[in-house]
Amino acid sequence: MDKLREFRQYSVAKISVIIVNHNAGSALNNCLASVIDKVFEVVVVDNRSEPENFEPVVSCFEKYTRFRVVRLLKNTGFSAGCNAGVAASSGNYLLFLNPDCICLADLFEKLAEVLDNNPRAGIVGGMLLGEDCKEQGGGRRAEPTIWRAFTRASGLWRVWRRGDYHLEHQKTSKEPVEVDAVSGACLMIRREVFQEIGGFDEAYFLHCEDLDLCLTAKRRGWQVFSCPDARVFHSKGVCGTGKSLFVEWHKHRGMVRFFQKHLGYGPRAFLKPMIHAGVWARFAAISVRKKLFSSQ
Repeated sequence: MDKLREFRQYSVAKISVIIVNHNAGSALNNCLASVIDKVFEVVVVDNRSEPENFEPVVSCFEKYTRFRVVRLLKNTGFSAGCNAGVAASSGNYLLFLNPDCICLADLFEKLAEVLDNNPRAGIVGGMLLGEDCKEQGGGRRAEPTIWRAFTRASGLWRVWRRGDYHLEHQKTSKEPVEVDAVSGACLMIRREVFQEIGGFDEAYFLHCEDLDLCLTAKRRGWQVFSCPDARVFHSKGVCGTGKSLFVEWHKHRGMVRFFQKHLGYGPRAFLKPMIHAGVWARFAAISVRKKLFSSQ
């Protein structure tokens, strides 16, 4: 038992937690409190938050020697913020964590154990839980093929869930299970894998960058796992509060980037114009609906 405990302590000692923040306020405080004394180091990258929203929070944690803050001069987006955090970190395992997450105590050792025990495991994600303690959507995913993307966008997934690329409707295993992708809200990756694939693609400002990272790693021969025992509470949308259309714009822009990049130049390439048109038509419909509801 002592050797097992030492092994787990060694694994956790290799973890750098990287949190990209934008006006998360008290949510960031709760997130930091759940990680600050449990890992090798914590790096917070701030995407130009309002000072009164950010500085009082981080000042409470500056006494910790392994706590670092990177203040960016402008909001560079999630991908660029993550890359900046990696540049300021030194751990062998990189855990990207949203500022609206609260980690359960054994999350870190559970995730690290998956990478320790599987030499070809490059990425592992935790189980995202909502306030109702149920699994959130998007934490574990299949590759969003054209058909799966259509099923999700059209709402058909509600009646034919096997066609959905979100996998929360499928039964969970007690053991880590291989998937195509996990959420960037709680994603651990080996530093060597992150460097091999060039980090996050900064052409994604917000959304779809985690899908891109996972699929790029898989195509390099690395495995991606979901670990159901590594649990984290996640409050969606804290950093996007009050910016719904801004978030939707970048979400749909990320979709276009994803399909442009991963459809490639084979027989399916002729579908790209139709996919792009469909994505922006969806954005237009969402924008109109939001404006109508906001005016009522």
